[in-house]
Amino acid sequence: MEKALFILSKQKDQIADDIIAETGNGTVVLVQDAVYRQNEWSLPVYAEKDDVEARGIRSRYELVEIEEILDLIELHSHVIVL
Repeated sequence: MEKALFILSKQKDQIADDIIAETGNGTVVLVQDAVYRQNEWSLPVYAEKDDVEARGIRSRYELVEIEEILDLIELHSHVIVL
């Protein structure tokens, strides 16, 4: 089954939220200001560790480093940057 990797960089983006809500199979990675998000998605969600630490916040999501994001890119059939 094809899986999409959604890489989000904005703190708020209703279009991205709608697209992710309609997707049944995939993963979300939060980078840059998107690490402030607190959405309740049915997909697995990760936050980029350096971006979380740079903003001095705690994330409710599992933290990943760039190398792990690259692994996720390889594991998914589609990568969508929103």
